Amino acid sequence: EAKKKGWIDHIGVTGHNRRLLTKAIKTEKFETVQVPFNFVETETAEELIPTANKLDVGVIIMKPLVGGATTYPGEALRFILQHKVTTTIPGMATAGEVDENVEACTNLTPLTEDQMRILKAEAEILGKRHCHRCGDCLPCPVGIDIPQTFIQSDTIKHHRLYPYQQRARYKDFTPKASQCNKCGECEKRCPYGLPVVDMMEEAKRLLEG
Repeated sequence: EAKKKGWIDHIGVTGHNRRLLTKAIKTEKFETVQVPFNFVETETAEELIPTANKLDVGVIIMKPLVGGATTYPGEALRFILQHKVTTTIPGMATAGEVDENVEACTNLTPLTEDQMRILKAEAEILGKRHCHRCGDCLPCPVGIDIPQTFIQSDTIKHHRLYPYQQRARYKDFTPKASQCNKCGECEKRCPYGLPVVDMMEEAKRLLEG
């Protein structure tokens, strides 16, 4: 309605549910789709990207560096750009990270077999304890915002930059990781089979000491 009235020119859709996003762009009401995709979360390449390409819908990739967890950012970006995507939006905290990302995208060359093996090995490690932020674990019976809690703890664990900032943000979280009653309802709902309760214990150590 806003587009028909001339208030806006373009409409995009974003989310984590790939099946729902694929269904959405098939309506041909959206010009872009924004979705997570990286060498750990490869499901996006199976149907969503081909469908978007067929419909001439722009593909915006979020979380290309696995939420900052990867130790191979250059290779991770090149993995993304080997697919038919429009753009990718990695987060950057320092000027050095900007330079690294620009270099990876400017001198774009296909990944070698050795580099693909390295990414595959890291994917096997990260995939076992990597929160995909899909939100299927919610609602938590005691009210913990599980994905947001893991975002704060993962930033400390993987980046090791400014942990006091993450803990300062976390102070406003109610309830906190320490209030987890280990009921396991979150693990039953997690589509990735993650050990959420154990990961919550780790988050408590990182964020609450």
